[in-house]
Amino acid sequence: MTPRLRVGVIYASFLLTGVGVAVLGAALPAMLREWHLTDRTGGLLLFSSFAGSTSGVLLAAIAPGVMAGVGISASAIAAVLLSRPSPPVLAPLFLLYGVGLGTTMTSISVLRSREVPPSETSLELSRLNLIWATGACVAPALALHSVRLFSVGALFTVIALAFALGAVGLFFGNFRSSGVTRAVSARSLPRGRFAPARMCIFAAAAVGLESALGSWLTAYTERRGHGAGIAVTANSAFWAGLLLSRAVHSFRVGRRLHSPVGFVIHLASLTAAMILLVGAPVPALLPISGFLAGFGLGPLYPLVLSWSLPRYRSSAVFMLAGAGASILPWLTGVLSTAFGSLRAGLLAPCVTVLILLAAASSMKREVMEPAELPA
Repeated sequence: MTPRLRVGVIYASFLLTGVGVAVLGAALPAMLREWHLTDRTGGLLLFSSFAGSTSGVLLAAIAPGVMAGVGISASAIAAVLLSRPSPPVLAPLFLLYGVGLGTTMTSISVLRSREVPPSETSLELSRLNLIWATGACVAPALALHSVRLFSVGALFTVIALAFALGAVGLFFGNFRSSGVTRAVSARSLPRGRFAPARMCIFAAAAVGLESALGSWLTAYTERRGHGAGIAVTANSAFWAGLLLSRAVHSFRVGRRLHSPVGFVIHLASLTAAMILLVGAPVPALLPISGFLAGFGLGPLYPLVLSWSLPRYRSSAVFMLAGAGASILPWLTGVLSTAFGSLRAGLLAPCVTVLILLAAASSMKREVMEPAELPA
């Protein structure tokens, strides 16, 4: 396999992980109907998937070149089993699905950061973020057409086949390209204090909101009395907003948005989106709300990494971000079931926005003295 083809396989596999993560939220209404689940159970399945994804970060450290293929293979196996699921094993299967995705995403990120020159690491990780978000944008349309024409089981079958092809490419490409990666010097790792609580809370809130809104927006739009088309449009708009904001931040002109004014713009966009989603959920505004939410959230986690990585040991930031991604979608489902309304469930993301704003208000030093964006 030529180096260029190998990189293409890696990028295609990373795009598939974006599809794999986003498709859960896009297909959630159909899963709840076909599998006769409550919102509480749906939230538990999302929790299992995102918790698994966080655990996969730890597995990726073993051997990124091999674990990338192992991870996507695990997700393929889980997707095959989810095509004809049994209720008692749904949570374990979603856990396996998430572990595989988390392992693959982290392994590819580490792999590519080691393969490119240090001066190009930031650009390469930004490129991976854009590829992932592109896959996430494709997921809602894929889920809508698959469920309309066939079933949730057929959707997971298609995903399993795509993951299997990705696994073959990753295994073949990495085994045939042994020794291509360079070791990371221990001196290149940050050796400061652990990141302060404000940054960890900010990371947990930002990633939690991304996973919760991406997971529940389709179901929420449908339950407001709108058709599947509007529901998928709103979800697609969310991922499109996230894609656009990350794309803007990936270019030199977008670096101006790293200023305090740019930071405020993204937080204001997110706040306006939540007000519209909960306060005025009318058909014409829901896609706009989704887009504003995605645009506001897109650069927040990469920004907090750019502030923490050069200054602190970042393990706490990564782990709490994963915890936020796991807990908030689950809590949204719990509240929805308890109050009999998904609109009430979205109070959890609304409160999280307030927590995010409170954490942001205490991060003046990081905002005023931003470091180079690594991803």
